[in-house]
Order: sequence, then structure tokens, then C-alpha cells
Amino acid sequence: MKNLIEALQIMLRYFKNADEKFPTHCEHDILYVYGVDFERMPLDAVLRLYELGFFPGSDEDGEAFDEVLGEEYNFEDMTAEQWDKIKNNIDECFHSYRYGSC
Repeated sequence: MKNLIEALQIMLRYFKNADEKFPTHCEHDILYVYGVDFERMPLDAVLRLYELGFFPGSDEDGEAFDEVLGEEYNFEDMTAEQWDKIKNNIDECFHSYRYGSC
């Protein structure tokens, strides 16, 4: 529970509209959190969210990561330059398989 709360607090700092009434959606055991402004989000926040079980973009955005990082990439090794190339080509959300038990 602490990790989920920490993740949501990190995302809250980078929401486009922190007063959004319905920022989450759960579908097929995946929890989505929408409305994140990736332009303002630094790589260290993205990597911390990854450690907490959240991936940037939707579950269908893997191709954007593959194009920049290669097909067998290690997410933890992503650089700020690579993140800058990816963040404009993915959905403005995070998703989690860890917290998505619907």
C-alpha cells in the first residue's frame, strides 16, 4: 500500500490537471493513471515509478520504447536523452500490472 501511495504522490506532482475527477481506469488487470505531463517529468521520477511498479505510457506503447532502446532493452538503463525521445511518442499515462487486480 505504501508503494502505491508513493507512486500516486509522485504522479500528482506532474498531473496536467490535479483536480481531475477520474484519473484512473482499470482494464484487464491493468491499472491506468491518466493525465501525466511527461514534458515536466524528469527521468529520475520515471525510474522511481518503474521501481514502484508503474510503466510510462499505455501497455500498447512498447514499440516507442523498442525504437529508441532496442527490442531487448533494460528499462533501468534508459538515459535522459532516450527518455526525451520516447516521452512524446507514448500515451500520457502510467500503467501497472501490480496494482491492476480488478
